Amino acid sequence: MTSLVVIPARGGSKRLPRKNVRLLLGRPLLSYAVDAAMGARLATRCVVSSEDPEVLAIVRAIDPRLALARPPELARDDSPSIDAVRHAVRTLEAAGEGPFDATAIVQATNPLVSSADIDSCLEAVAAGAHSAVTIVPVGPVHPAKLKRLRGNWLEPYFAQAAETEGARGQDLAPAYVRSGSVYATARAVLDRNSLYGERVAGVVVPRDRAVDIDEEVDFVLAEVLLSRLKPPRRGDSDPQ
Repeated sequence: MTSLVVIPARGGSKRLPRKNVRLLLGRPLLSYAVDAAMGARLATRCVVSSEDPEVLAIVRAIDPRLALARPPELARDDSPSIDAVRHAVRTLEAAGEGPFDATAIVQATNPLVSSADIDSCLEAVAAGAHSAVTIVPVGPVHPAKLKRLRGNWLEPYFAQAAETEGARGQDLAPAYVRSGSVYATARAVLDRNSLYGERVAGVVVPRDRAVDIDEEVDFVLAEVLLSRLKPPRRGDSDPQ
């Protein structure tokens, strides 16, 4: 299976300006995702897709083949990630690379993503999943415990998943949410303009590696976690 790993890294960010190039423990944030992508065994080709000259200069310094200029109209605040992926596929295949059987998005905003996370998602697609995404346990705030107010009266937020009175948290079925780190997709599904399809595999990652930097506090958390965990480097296995 030939696969293309795309790291979307726009120059703009409203909540945390220029976050993709901001230094995290002395390195640009996006460089952590680049190391993970380049270390993935199943990544045939890796690119960083950006409209921003500074982003492209940073990745060219790592490896000139990484830099893929994205048209500004595909890098707006409301531009979906799938547009960046489809542009990357079209551009590389038009240049004689590929064809690619699968793609994977690796978000630049998680500096703790690992090569093993990417490989696990691509392995699931190779085994027949339409797509695979990294997921993380929700922790103590289980969906069965969620409530809402109707007037002054408390009721379950999800009636079909309401907790049984007296049930302990550890007795509830595990619940997960997408971590936002890796999204792998079979080519046939991507060609239908979808990242998911019907059969979506979940790849569980631990909560201490599911950091999605969106606000200042996330940067602080990432610094703490990177200081105590081995950061993802090229060729690293999963540090779980």
